[in-house]
Amino acid sequence: MAFEGLDAGDETRRHGDYIALPHDEASDGVAPGQVVTYDGTAVSEVTSSSSDIFGVLYTYQVFEDGETGQTIDQSKDATVKVSGSVIADFSNWGSTPSVGDVLGNSGEVLVLEESGSGEDHYEVLLR
Repeated sequence: MAFEGLDAGDETRRHGDYIALPHDEASDGVAPGQVVTYDGTAVSEVTSSSSDIFGVLYTYQVFEDGETGQTIDQSKDATVKVSGSVIADFSNWGSTPSVGDVLGNSGEVLVLEESGSGEDHYEVLLR
């Protein structure tokens, strides 16, 4: 398996860029690996190939809360991969993309190959 041990949101090659972007409580439902957009105030999940795509969510900053375990720190920005290759999670999309598909209003995502995890996870190139 080409991507064994990689989770959604993990980069597949050592290149590309990440950027910190604000999020709000509504954004916190977006899981690592999901394709996101940015409206100038917060990141949000994209579920359609005809949307504006900004990148793929990598992670939120979290802190340990004795009562609930890990809690997302609202005062720290989320980390979003905006270029390079990454495993993207398309499980919330209406239809699963195919290898070779170009997604986004400006072709921001190229679907390269299935990750081999048996889920709707694909290696994508963000450009």
